Amino acid sequence: MSLTANVREHMREVVPAVTHVDGTARLQTVRKADNEKYYRLIQLFEERTSVPLVLNTSFNVAGEPIVESPTDALRTFLQSPIDGLVIDNSFVRKRAVINGLEEVWSVHISASIIEIEQRLMYGGLESEVYVSLLDRKVQLLSEFELELVRYLWEEDPEDEDEITVAECRQLMSMEEVPSDDCDRALLSLHRQRIIHFRDVNGDVP
Repeated sequence: MSLTANVREHMREVVPAVTHVDGTARLQTVRKADNEKYYRLIQLFEERTSVPLVLNTSFNVAGEPIVESPTDALRTFLQSPIDGLVIDNSFVRKRAVINGLEEVWSVHISASIIEIEQRLMYGGLESEVYVSLLDRKVQLLSEFELELVRYLWEEDPEDEDEITVAECRQLMSMEEVPSDDCDRALLSLHRQRIIHFRDVNGDVP
């Protein structure tokens, strides 16, 4: 990771997540003799996507040190939006509790939120947003998530009126956000345990 290489121009739009603004990338290579499972994983990924690489990044969440043990890995897995975790020969996957949203479901913000923090980066050109809860800190993944969290959190807690999924979609549509993007943001916030839903009977779906 200490050396950079130029990414070929026709591939820069294919792998933007690993391409720096100057068209370079920090590359790591894997030989079959060194790690056959990882080598095979990259091969299979290429067969499915035509992209011959995967993104390697540190395994930790905002405000936490890098994972150093299986226990650390499981804790981070449960507190983040990661879908699956591989440890040696074991594969752990979160159960898909919700596949789709019902318009009549009510949306509830976590009572353990302490603050919403926005950090400016790169001279104010970009920002990262974190939600601090009593037991952890979560980085929001999109502006849509931020808008929803702000709206839900700033609502009067004594107000007995409940906001529904349909009303969230309507609210976001006023900001020209498509309903699909709104749903993705709601589901992401749900996976991170920042919000939860209740059906018409008051039960958690």
